[in-house]
Amino acid sequence: GLETLHKWFQDWQRFGSVLEWEIRDYIESGNQAVVTWYFHSVYEGEEDAFDGVSIIRFDENEHIIELKEYQSTLPHTEIQLK
Repeated sequence: GLETLHKWFQDWQRFGSVLEWEIRDYIESGNQAVVTWYFHSVYEGEEDAFDGVSIIRFDENEHIIELKEYQSTLPHTEIQLK
């Protein structure tokens, strides 16, 4: 619950550092948004980088009511359709 979230955030602030967080795409439709991003960080001395996708749902006051995040490891194979 909320206590677990607070502990995760405190640990991240203490042991982690964001080196880069690039938003690549933002697609919004109705009360939902999809965001693709690149995240590069150091946590407890270990450097890591990955692409990610967030699926976000908002209520009528534009507050986030649901957040799903997915991590993808590098390298990627991209397919271009003509």
